Amino acid sequence: MNDAEALAVGTEAVEEALNRNGDNKVLAAEDLKNQASADGRLKEALKRVGVLELQSEQAVKH
Repeated sequence: MNDAEALAVGTEAVEEALNRNGDNKVLAAEDLKNQASADGRLKEALKRVGVLELQSEQAVKH
């Protein structure tokens, strides 16, 4: 999975979690965590997105 695919998979999963939980971010986060536990592809995507976020933050600081 490349970075673009990871972003697409992660974004779709977040949108679905928010839709299922009435835009309650706390419940959506728990829902997303449960989804990632059950779906290796989603888990990988979320890890990649997290790494991209960290890299982005580091680039902004320097």
